[in-house]
Amino acid sequence: SRPMHYSSGPPMQFCSGVDKRVYENLLDHETLTRAMKGVDIVHHVAAAFQFAADPATNPAQYREDCETFYGNNLVGTTRLLLAAQHAGMRRIV
Repeated sequence: SRPMHYSSGPPMQFCSGVDKRVYENLLDHETLTRAMKGVDIVHHVAAAFQFAADPATNPAQYREDCETFYGNNLVGTTRLLLAAQHAGMRRIV
């Protein structure tokens, strides 16, 4: 069994004892499925975090920012949880 750290950014310094780090697209089902093989625990720390554009002055950028947040933070995390459930994951942190 291997703990896995799933991130879309640079390695986290506080994750000791991690055997596998994955830096991929949370929206890619095949990547998630491959990454879960032989893993018991996932430390999920990936997220899109930035301030959205002002909708009053830049509505197009605001919509794009919201789509990014929604895609990565809600849809991506949901897909990660479903892939972990399908793989019989013991724990997600």
